[in-house]
Amino acid sequence: MNTELIILPKVGLKTSTGTPFDKLVFGTPIDDVVAILGQADDKESYHQEDELFTTMLVYELYEIALFFEEIDKSTPKLGDIEIENENTILYDTKIFGMNKEDFIRLMMANGHSDSDYSIDYDGELGEECISFEDVSMDFYFFDNKLVSVNYTVPFI
Repeated sequence: MNTELIILPKVGLKTSTGTPFDKLVFGTPIDDVVAILGQADDKESYHQEDELFTTMLVYELYEIALFFEEIDKSTPKLGDIEIENENTILYDTKIFGMNKEDFIRLMMANGHSDSDYSIDYDGELGEECISFEDVSMDFYFFDNKLVSVNYTVPFI
């Protein structure tokens, strides 16, 4: 897919061309997202915690997974986005394949500080995760290259 995906921290996701979707906003009901993107290639539902149910829709063409949260049997709403698409843009910069040092410099140049992030290493997976709590974003690196992004907003 040649369409660029543009990360909108704390807001959602949009494409550079406006098609097939102009913007996916956190809090959008699952039925509205399906009406925009069509049926997902894969769908999983699972129960978390006491009152939280999650449905994941995977759209392989865009290399995204969308997570919808349902609290107290309410309508599931978009609460989390995971991206593995190499045509992803953050702060006007193509980020996939960036190394950790360049990525951290990009974040610092866009208003984040040293106190905004933490780095964790998962020895089993061989991945490092750089988390920016101020924007609820996690960036996963394998062999010092960005390979996945997961971001959310505190669910309302």
